[in-house]
Amino acid sequence: MRDSQKALTELYSRIILEENGRKVIKGNVLLKGLYLTELPELLVDVEVTGNFNCSDNLLITLKGSPRRVIGNFECSNNKLTTLEGAPVYVGGNFYSFNNRLTSLEYAPAYIGSGFFCMGNRLTSLLGCPQVIHGTFACGHNSLKSLDGGPRVVGGNFWCNDNKLITLEGAPKTVSGEFNCYRQAIKFSRKDVANVVNVGKAIFADTL
Repeated sequence: MRDSQKALTELYSRIILEENGRKVIKGNVLLKGLYLTELPELLVDVEVTGNFNCSDNLLITLKGSPRRVIGNFECSNNKLTTLEGAPVYVGGNFYSFNNRLTSLEYAPAYIGSGFFCMGNRLTSLLGCPQVIHGTFACGHNSLKSLDGGPRVVGGNFWCNDNKLITLEGAPKTVSGEFNCYRQAIKFSRKDVANVVNVGKAIFADTL
């Protein structure tokens, strides 16, 4: 508990109020592994110019998150059932794997690189940004379709180890690899190629 209090006190001292009224924390914010059950309200409306990491805590919601994070945002290995409170803008990667999410509602409106949400309880991708500039990884969930997912993926698309019975909702374009191994039914590389413009390798259970 002492470590968490020390971290929060230090965090408060780092908030800069600029002349235009904007609140900024310069550099990275590390709140990882502090047994936090909630994020401090002092971060609301703050812009973090580096990375923000609140992974390995006991969070069930992201309320209290900074509004904008210029680098990566990491909230993995918590008990999140919702992304409510997540930043509106993340300039780097958004990591939310190994939580208890069932949908991506309240996800950031803009993610500048990859979105990693594997190892949750997702039954829907609704709420996901329609353009992902890096890799989109939603493997090891309970998805039966890809409805609501991104339409354009600038990196790899990994939806392996779900319960897919259709490729409906798959992106129109994936610049990198497409991986749909181990689903409720076996998809072929041809099945994928018929619905997705894939720039690199296709990994499916059959040819």
